[in-house]
Amino acid sequence: MNANIPGLHPMNKTPKHTDRNEAAQLCRPRAAEVHKGDMGHAALLAGSYGMLGAVMLSARGCMRSGAGKLTVFAEPSGYPILQGVLPEAVFQISEYKEWFSMVVSGHYDALAYGPGIGLRFDNERLISTLFKCGKPLILDADGLNQLAKAGQKLMSTIPPMTILTPHAAEYQRLFGLSTEPEEVSRRFGIILVMKGKNTRVIGPDGGCFINMSGNAGLATAGSGDVLTGMILGLLARGYDPLAAARLGVYLHGRAGDLASARFGEESMVAGDLPDLIGEAYKELTDIVK
Repeated sequence: MNANIPGLHPMNKTPKHTDRNEAAQLCRPRAAEVHKGDMGHAALLAGSYGMLGAVMLSARGCMRSGAGKLTVFAEPSGYPILQGVLPEAVFQISEYKEWFSMVVSGHYDALAYGPGIGLRFDNERLISTLFKCGKPLILDADGLNQLAKAGQKLMSTIPPMTILTPHAAEYQRLFGLSTEPEEVSRRFGIILVMKGKNTRVIGPDGGCFINMSGNAGLATAGSGDVLTGMILGLLARGYDPLAAARLGVYLHGRAGDLASARFGEESMVAGDLPDLIGEAYKELTDIVK
């Protein structure tokens, strides 16, 4: 039934792979003498009433990926919950309409928008603001839904090297059934993370990298939120967007493999993943050493 959805049928060109050795080559262990300012400042715009779990999962993924500092933009309703469970993060707790000026005036190294944020009447304007910030950007979940809702008017202004993380249905809403992901990446100069079995990362030149980590247990609510946070953390640290996407996807899948080994594919949940990112990282840094 899904055979005709772009991203699920066979490639037209020979893809490359991201396995443990390839991921180790992408990995950049931190220097011995650094401070948090050297490790990047990430900004996460996420969550809404009833969807605060997306913020928590994404933020934990970001911090476990090594970002030096994370600022979370959240609604006032989220503060009592979020501050207690995310003590490492800084919070901009304010009404949505105030985020526009805060994002522009803040000194952030990378931005992520979308997990659990909902579809609001002025989301399109906020995404346009993010497009003008000149910082590495990842759009996920409702960020992708807003792009699809706005159509070509918004998509035509997307900055090169922006990372989009669609699953098959989100991709179909954005680009339809007939357009290949490689064509989309080349047309807009963006990076696509095509989530699914053996997630594919497609670069702005149309080159494809098939991820070799992960398992079916990652098909669980919140898993994509963790991945978005992980890629955000790597972007903030200064990884180029294609490397951040490839390494983030590999580490996310490997954390899923470790979770499966402990809890089984049937019982693992997204909340298991952030605490296992460190083990996945250590496997790579041991290779680098």
